[in-house]
Amino acid sequence: MHNNFSGNISDQLSELTNLEFLDLSSNRLYGEIPASLAKLRFLKKFSVANNKRQGAIPLGTQLQSFDASAYVGNLALCGPPLPNECADITRKERDKEVLHEENGIAIPWHHISVVLGFITGFWGICGPIAFNSNWRFVYFRFLDNVKDRIYVALAVSWRRLHRRRL
Repeated sequence: MHNNFSGNISDQLSELTNLEFLDLSSNRLYGEIPASLAKLRFLKKFSVANNKRQGAIPLGTQLQSFDASAYVGNLALCGPPLPNECADITRKERDKEVLHEENGIAIPWHHISVVLGFITGFWGICGPIAFNSNWRFVYFRFLDNVKDRIYVALAVSWRRLHRRRL
């Protein structure tokens, strides 16, 4: 549109939820395309062609459904629908892949799964040991046996080493 805009695309644009056409082509816009633009559910036409955009096109959004011509002229832009794939999509971008259906809030599934895995693993092992005295005795007896075996193996190895030197 040759408006001579420069800078980043503002996240405030995503508040215009009924916006149908957004053509920011042929300006001097740079930086990444904000994932918040996925809130624009009624967008029929979108173009940031011929700018200085960079980074990955936000995954899991309707921004990938537009034709590749909407992104042409941004050499550092990558990801679907463009043919050049992003070599290293950061964890931050992967966390933005899945957006909440109602209000566009990014759900960090990776972090949620790590926390749930830790809680399950911790209480799966420590819970029975903490609350069941039989398990507690068996567990600590096992640790004592392991400690004793390691001590004996080290003592025997140490003794053999010193015998060879003499």
